[in-house]
Amino acid sequence: MRYRLLAALVLAVIALWSAAWFYLAGRAQDRFIAWLASVDAAGLNTRHGALGVSGYPYRLVLAIDGLSINQPGGWAWQSGPLRVVSQPWNADHLVLLFDSPQTVTPAPGAPSVRLDARRARASLVNNGREERLVLDLEDLTLQADGGAPLAAGRLQIFVRHAFDGAPAQETPAETVPEGAGPHLADVAIKAQAVHVPAAKPTKLGEVIDSFGAQAAVYGQLPTLDGAGLSRWSKQGGGMEVSDFRLKWGPLTISGSGPFTLDQHGRPFAAFMAVISGHEAMIDALATTGMIDQPRANIARMMLGTLAKEGGNKPLEVGVNMAEGFLFVGPVPLADLKPLIP
Repeated sequence: MRYRLLAALVLAVIALWSAAWFYLAGRAQDRFIAWLASVDAAGLNTRHGALGVSGYPYRLVLAIDGLSINQPGGWAWQSGPLRVVSQPWNADHLVLLFDSPQTVTPAPGAPSVRLDARRARASLVNNGREERLVLDLEDLTLQADGGAPLAAGRLQIFVRHAFDGAPAQETPAETVPEGAGPHLADVAIKAQAVHVPAAKPTKLGEVIDSFGAQAAVYGQLPTLDGAGLSRWSKQGGGMEVSDFRLKWGPLTISGSGPFTLDQHGRPFAAFMAVISGHEAMIDALATTGMIDQPRANIARMMLGTLAKEGGNKPLEVGVNMAEGFLFVGPVPLADLKPLIP
């Protein structure tokens, strides 16, 4: 009798959990469709393929047979099949597993960029106070239409958006860019073993050992074209980079400072930086034709003098981008072009 009662209780629990799981599975599809509707209401366009839910009994796995999102007159993103995984008891945390290549077109008429990765996943948390997105890609390849592939061992991107506009950390007023718009998001990026194709070998080599940056972004979300980015900067768009680090062969750079775009869409920034291996950087710029030999010779002389005055320690200099030039200390090192024409 006791065992029959126990068996009945177990069966009742299984039946209740099964009913709850199938209810939550239906809710998962409904939430996804509602999310698409909110994206459409925000002015974007979405399309998706067939939906299906699996993962019983401990997970909810929403399979989406293709998804695309585009901004009218702006950027577009397209994915093949992907999966959205969540726990039945925690709908605030979603894990996205990308099972196929991704294609991004930054603007109409611009070359599309295809992304392939051995492992691609994203974590999205929305707890009602803030949204957090973590994108983690391993052994990835980026290739624009007609361009050479760019490969990396790993790329991680973190984005945090608070609904009340508060930054992740209290930002001193003096570090906020002058005329900055409302706080939009906190962003961090980290990359390792980035293979950069080069027509000519340089002293830097073809592999960026590591790259990382953290920044607070201000202004309204722009469209990813020249007009949109120009409008973003004019309306107070910009960022405060709190930690920038680059290790590329013999070159090491770290620094921080404000960054935005000028009226022509060119970078405009004022960084304080510490640079080690500036000779290799100058040689690489000259070898690849980004600067001519006369300018390279002047840069070697002036930066070499600064290095000697500093006791041959890493250079501590201002790195400024203004009027279409990149200045390292007093040296106009390279020309700057608009980020997106």
